[in-house]
Amino acid sequence: MARGNEGKRIFPDVYRDAILGDEVFVERMKKRLAGRIGEDLEIPGYKSLSRWYAIEEIVGTVCEHFALTPGELKKRRWDFVPRKVALYLVRKHTDSTLREIGAYFDVSYSAISQNVQRVGNTLSARTVIDEIERRLEMGPI
Repeated sequence: MARGNEGKRIFPDVYRDAILGDEVFVERMKKRLAGRIGEDLEIPGYKSLSRWYAIEEIVGTVCEHFALTPGELKKRRWDFVPRKVALYLVRKHTDSTLREIGAYFDVSYSAISQNVQRVGNTLSARTVIDEIERRLEMGPI
């Protein structure tokens, strides 16, 4: 990349790194994909077409649900359910990379992948996750 071009987008018409086209085309594709958006956690560009949140917004909602502070949530504790739920939701509902999430929670990116798989398959966590997702959709109170 030539000096001075850092940060400039090669394709300025790409919507959230997933759809290339003008506004009319992007809206048509979003409607077409509406029922399936966000299903696959492994395709960040695809999941970014759905409503996404800031890490802090998800952490705040999780902390509110479990009556914790962000500092308590970020502490490393063995088998700490609130932290696992937060990692899962941040991975699912943000366009942050594994490295960015890892830096925020002070964990390795591979630990996040393992956590997402485990928590996503845990039936007891699903109830909590569903409830927190509903709170996120409702927005700030």
